[in-house]
Amino acid sequence: MKYLLLCCAMATVLSCSMAKRKYLSFAGYKRVGTLDTQFLPLDKDFQLYVRQICRVRPVPNFYTSRDPNHAAPAERCNCDDKPAGSNMEKMEVAYLLYSPTLRKVLYITTIPTYTLKNGDERRGLYDMPIYRADSFVNVANFNTFFAGEIKGNQFIFIQKKDTLRWTFTTTDNNRIITLSDISRDNGQQEESYGLDCSLALPVSFYKRSSWTMGFGFNFRSDTIDREHITFMKHQGIWFGREKNGNEDSFFPLFEFEANVDYRKKYPWVYFGAFRMQSRWFR
Repeated sequence: MKYLLLCCAMATVLSCSMAKRKYLSFAGYKRVGTLDTQFLPLDKDFQLYVRQICRVRPVPNFYTSRDPNHAAPAERCNCDDKPAGSNMEKMEVAYLLYSPTLRKVLYITTIPTYTLKNGDERRGLYDMPIYRADSFVNVANFNTFFAGEIKGNQFIFIQKKDTLRWTFTTTDNNRIITLSDISRDNGQQEESYGLDCSLALPVSFYKRSSWTMGFGFNFRSDTIDREHITFMKHQGIWFGREKNGNEDSFFPLFEFEANVDYRKKYPWVYFGAFRMQSRWFR
């Protein structure tokens, strides 16, 4: 039983690689105008921390799997720690937006990786050129959202029946945030597990000194400018719900400077309320 609970806890933390792939939706101003909305500015109060997992790049042949989830643990590392010049590819990306001033945290997972054609070879999504600029946060591949508060050295995420507590430490002059323990409290009992001995890699997030958010489907370009990506109209996230909707119906929306869907009709991207694994707004 405890092993099962541990597996569930690990899935919560590492859902960037284990969650089912989900896709975004598009909307126009008319649709957004029917919603109750609240805006969260992602200004200078929010710092970006990124968790990226790399693996030794396999040599493609008949016997070698290109599935990025089939790498042995010993072949993986946090990308920020990989040796200079090493032949490694990026497998996973997750974002932690952290505001010590507002005492808020937003953890965003990305969709499980898949391979794309890049010249004469196939590469995993996060090994494509656009993800070499790792100070660029690409809304196009967001998956799930955990919105929580900071209390002491814990991130607190409130779900319908459970309270998740992620204990963290900061090192290297606040450049690295590492999770050391996670717990789940259902109101009747609390289960807590240390992460140090449970995982092959530490759950560490590395700070980016500057960052920007936008929408990019041109995965083959690593140029972050208006010719290749679409920037946010407002640096922040809208949370909307249907008027008179229930307390669990808030969902995240992102507004861009130009239309971003394939038919170039809609400037808004939104994700269903089920993507919000925990939320601030009630």
